[in-house]
Amino acid sequence: MRFGQTSGPNNPNPVATNLFEIGANESYEQITRDQQVFRVLSGEVVFDLGGTMQEAQEGDYLYVDAGQMFTITGTAETAELIQFSIASNVSRGEVVVGGSAGNDDIDSAFPTNAFTGNAQILFTGSGLDSVDVSQQGQGSRIDTGSGDDTLFAGTNNRIILGDGDDKLFISTSGGGNPITGGEGADEFWLYTDEGAIPDNPNIISDFVSGLDVIGFLNTTLSLGSSDFSYEQDGSDVIISAFGQEIATLLNTTVTDTDFVFA
Repeated sequence: MRFGQTSGPNNPNPVATNLFEIGANESYEQITRDQQVFRVLSGEVVFDLGGTMQEAQEGDYLYVDAGQMFTITGTAETAELIQFSIASNVSRGEVVVGGSAGNDDIDSAFPTNAFTGNAQILFTGSGLDSVDVSQQGQGSRIDTGSGDDTLFAGTNNRIILGDGDDKLFISTSGGGNPITGGEGADEFWLYTDEGAIPDNPNIISDFVSGLDVIGFLNTTLSLGSSDFSYEQDGSDVIISAFGQEIATLLNTTVTDTDFVFA
């Protein structure tokens, strides 16, 4: 099950086009026979593919794989007109992947679907999902949806973990990932191997002291170590290891009990 979004000069050229209209809170259902692309000409809609939701606005193109049952619903903003098309040539590097309602296992280094991790958008939906972009790709937006998910981050990815008790491993590669944990008790493992420090600090926007955890794996670091420190910097918290900033926690405070070393 796959669906996704294309943008900019990579928008596919349709070989067939039909125009139809839906209004606010009206829906359109279809089972795709072929690989298809929908374009929103005005208003806003929500695509529902197997419980995985994707909003689309004017100018957006959404890709749906063949043999999928999906629903398009107009939002309160009213989607007055949508252009339906069958794509003539959609390359894997141009689309964004949607996961299933079940447990997805996605690795950009070994792509078995459309996700290669290079400037794409990934929605895994519900389920206990695993996503690895630590070795391949950068500049993607990754949303793991609901469920207790596991994500191995890489470089400059916008990460949204969504609902659930999620685990995020973000030590390797270049770092610089803006991260939102979402609802649930999340584990942010900033450091997973001795010497594996990201080139740029990762930024966590919604760390909750006493609920979420900042973790360090396979390391000699500890709260009493001279190579580890954290400090309050205005409303934010700066975390450093071996003399280098590795993470910034925005608009929060922390205590020693928020850190785990293993």
